[in-house]
Amino acid sequence: QTREQEVAYRGDQRLVKNFEPVPLEAVESSQLCFRERGVYLIVGGLGGVGIILGRHLAKTYKARLILTARTWLPPRDQWPVLREKAKEPADRQVAAVRAILEMEKDGAEVMVIAVDVTDRAAMEEVVARARQRYGPINGVIHCGYVADGAVIDQRTREASEVVLAPKIKGTQVLDQVFREKEPLEFFILCSSLAGIFGPIGQVAYTAGSAYQDAFAQHRRTYTSSYTHNISIDWGDWAGTRAMEESVRNLAARLGIDPQAQLKDSMPQADGIDAFNRVMVTTAAQVLVSTREISTLLAHMNTYAAAPLFQESQARPESSGTRALMPRPLLKTPYIAPRSEAEKALAIVWQNLFSLEAVGIGDDFFQLG
Repeated sequence: QTREQEVAYRGDQRLVKNFEPVPLEAVESSQLCFRERGVYLIVGGLGGVGIILGRHLAKTYKARLILTARTWLPPRDQWPVLREKAKEPADRQVAAVRAILEMEKDGAEVMVIAVDVTDRAAMEEVVARARQRYGPINGVIHCGYVADGAVIDQRTREASEVVLAPKIKGTQVLDQVFREKEPLEFFILCSSLAGIFGPIGQVAYTAGSAYQDAFAQHRRTYTSSYTHNISIDWGDWAGTRAMEESVRNLAARLGIDPQAQLKDSMPQADGIDAFNRVMVTTAAQVLVSTREISTLLAHMNTYAAAPLFQESQARPESSGTRALMPRPLLKTPYIAPRSEAEKALAIVWQNLFSLEAVGIGDDFFQLG
């Protein structure tokens, strides 16, 4: 009946993982390791979080940025026309061009390179070009990822490896490329809370994020190459196209209201503030969430440890050991149980799923 998801036995000790809330105070710019006109490589720099962090470094430090992506942007002489395209909300290239031009308007210098982060030779060439143009690279932020979304029986090894590659091999390649050069001032891995909670349909993305967390822990414990080596487990950021598309696609498949998933996403200003606070911590791994982590973990652990059948009770459990979650917003309206048999069955499922209410017309897949 254990409720822990992860257990390690070492000698005569039984160890379980725990996450502890720690207040991270607001920081002054003088406390941060970012330099005025510092040189920073952002892998996945044209994605949602990469662009947000790039704009922050451009506006605050007039940084010299190397932004990498998997696909090419059109030549610069086409950018003025591209920038004015009316279909911008649905066009990632337009959004990227506008963001880069905004960075340069703020005083940054920006080098954009299409490269596969898992290709060590190509990444060596990127670093050589950047060093030739700007000098030594001061820090690296790895935001690269490939979106995931398929339940296990619909997956192939090849499709999963595509998702795993940037987070696992890409992290290894970046470490190898910089290991023998002058030490970086920081190496930040933009991981995900998926590595902790394992959202439905994202087993490869979950595994890749968990790898990045373990990598940062290992580097912090066994090496001293980087002043800051941190894996940041981000929740959803508001206003990032990839996140919103992913949520809407998943919501459509599960038949749930996407706004219910998006309402807990983090405003961009809060994300930047959290990023600055995390940069001065001594931890190797930090979770950033708009929701209470302990409550989410309690819900997950309760679900994992629940027996398949249990005796019906007069009402759902509500003790401190069991965190009941609100019923998610579904397309199916809530219909309360009517007969005694329906009430007894509803209580069984409410306890099993740790939900405050389960309607008689609810679909278990839609409930999550």
